[in-house]
Amino acid sequence: MYVVLDVESTGGPIDKDAIIEIALYRFDGEKITDQLISLVHTDRPIQPFVQRMTGITPKMLRSAPRWQEIAKRVVEITEGAILVGHGVSFDYRMVRQEFARLGYDYERSTIDTVNWSRKLFPGEESYKLTSLCTSLGIWLPRNHRAGDDARATVDLFRRILDKDVENRIRSMGKLGDAMEQPSERHQKLIRDIKDEAGIYYLYDKDRKLLRSGLAEKLNGELSKIFLSPELDDVRIQQEVAELQCERTGSKLIAQLKLHAGGDLLNEDAAGTALYWDAASDQLCLRGGVSPEDEQLAFFPRSSDAKKVLRYWLRRFKLCAVEKPKNAKLKCHSFDPKLACAPACLARHSEWASSDTKSEMIQAMRLETGSLQIRLAGRDANEKALIQTSGGRCGYLFFRLEKEVLDEAHVSKNETPIELDPLVRGLIWRAHIRQPAQSQWTLPESLILKPST
Repeated sequence: MYVVLDVESTGGPIDKDAIIEIALYRFDGEKITDQLISLVHTDRPIQPFVQRMTGITPKMLRSAPRWQEIAKRVVEITEGAILVGHGVSFDYRMVRQEFARLGYDYERSTIDTVNWSRKLFPGEESYKLTSLCTSLGIWLPRNHRAGDDARATVDLFRRILDKDVENRIRSMGKLGDAMEQPSERHQKLIRDIKDEAGIYYLYDKDRKLLRSGLAEKLNGELSKIFLSPELDDVRIQQEVAELQCERTGSKLIAQLKLHAGGDLLNEDAAGTALYWDAASDQLCLRGGVSPEDEQLAFFPRSSDAKKVLRYWLRRFKLCAVEKPKNAKLKCHSFDPKLACAPACLARHSEWASSDTKSEMIQAMRLETGSLQIRLAGRDANEKALIQTSGGRCGYLFFRLEKEVLDEAHVSKNETPIELDPLVRGLIWRAHIRQPAQSQWTLPESLILKPST
């Protein structure tokens, strides 16, 4: 049993938003068996844009029932049913929020007609309810009124059920979209793929590569792709004919392998990079940039860049702010345009005027010293090692019962990696996230504290 749901709300902030109209149609897959359509009184202000969009004014709500007056009816009409809606996550969140204000925990399964429309009606110009109604010939007299939107969604859902010749929706049972499984054809492709780290390659019938990517859990990631309503994913679902996977043991090695093949970042990808700024003579961040040779390290996510910067500031004692006792002070090393704390500037100046500055920059670029990271292997008896030394970088797998990691063994068995800014970023991120499995050895001259 299904209940098609639509609500209109005041349009305020999430925690202050309130329902002003609700429509529920109990639907057995063929016909409507029960319904509830009602305005809902609230003391919360209705935003002007909502009044213009829906035509609902505060005056119209004065004689409407409050939520607590219709709550029992909402529970009764939705009991034992799956909630269906066009963008149902919003409507479901609003209903749950109203019940939470009454101290009642309201839980139902859901089905989103937006996602299923993308899968079963590919190629539509838009998947808004109004556009689908026009395209599929569904009557929608007034948009943004709960009763009319919900009634149109009933008709849309009926079309979806008719189009679902594999009965994927009905076979999901009472858990709704939470129990959705890939189609039988896609399940055959991923049947022997385990939930382990690696790289996947999706091909069409002519063995043309459709997509490659990495995952910490290959089976789960591929299932998401085969269930996704996004247009690019729907195209892949229709065209994929062959799947290949390569186990890597860890996400980091998968990232390094994909990057070596040129498939990790898009050509126009932008992120955040760490530099030694020549003008201010200090470490800094720059966002919205692509990987370039002069960067100390490059990160797709700015949060990772900030963590590595803080680590360097502490490790080389360049910052007087990044200490617990000064936690309330703000470090301006993230932006060379801002004046840093006097104590920080003094430390930077001291490093900059010394012969050690160039060594420190080389250490950040992993051109001096060495860094080793041990990771999980491709099975229980294997480990992986990533190592940088003297500007060289590589990785290798080794069996635990035959662990020989002297320099000759590493040189013979490792797969070399170009030590560019993105690779440095990946390695530094892993180093500070997995300190127990990582070891950074500095040149002796950099272990000493700067003179005071």
